[in-house]
Amino acid sequence: MSITAGEALAFVENLTNDFKQHPEHLSDYSRQVFDYYDTNSDGNLDKNELLASIHYFFRIVQNGIPDDFNIDESMVDEIMDKYDTNHDGVLDPPEYTVFLGRFLNLLHQKLEEPLEQLLDIAEKVFLGLDDDKNGVIDIEEVKKVFVKLNDDEDDAETYRTSRDFIAQFDTNEDGFIDRDEWTQTLRMKTEEDSIQNVIQMLELILSRYCN
Repeated sequence: MSITAGEALAFVENLTNDFKQHPEHLSDYSRQVFDYYDTNSDGNLDKNELLASIHYFFRIVQNGIPDDFNIDESMVDEIMDKYDTNHDGVLDPPEYTVFLGRFLNLLHQKLEEPLEQLLDIAEKVFLGLDDDKNGVIDIEEVKKVFVKLNDDEDDAETYRTSRDFIAQFDTNEDGFIDRDEWTQTLRMKTEEDSIQNVIQMLELILSRYCN
């Protein structure tokens, strides 16, 4: 199962918030994952079973985590050394619970990094589009973007395209895009598309129009 970046963040955020409020839920959830990946039913997770359980979470959130964040076989030894507190070479259920809690917190942190990048570049683009610095983006400012980026004519078709663009963000239907509408709509777009695709779109606008 693979989900969008926004859904991935929500999935992990809901888990970590729930476990903070109800620590017993972490034990229950951890035991479910543990039992599923304890494929030989010996009551422990060896290195291969541990890695398989980690990859389960990576498969779910793969659209939301940075490309340079992964855990492979070479890192499992380090995890074992850290969380195998009785030094028997495997993780028992309590040891795995401690690991999973910390792993999910790390995963949450990594999932937030692209979102923070998105919000940072979104703010720069908003400021670049808001030519008159009145705190909103209007249709004339949007038209300038389409004319410059696409070599469009300043005509009726460009007006309609600009109007449609405004409508995507203008949740209060006042004819303008304010900062909150801009930010919230871009966050919602990560529910439909890869967060990196949204960032690339903003970077294109920033490089070709706002600079």
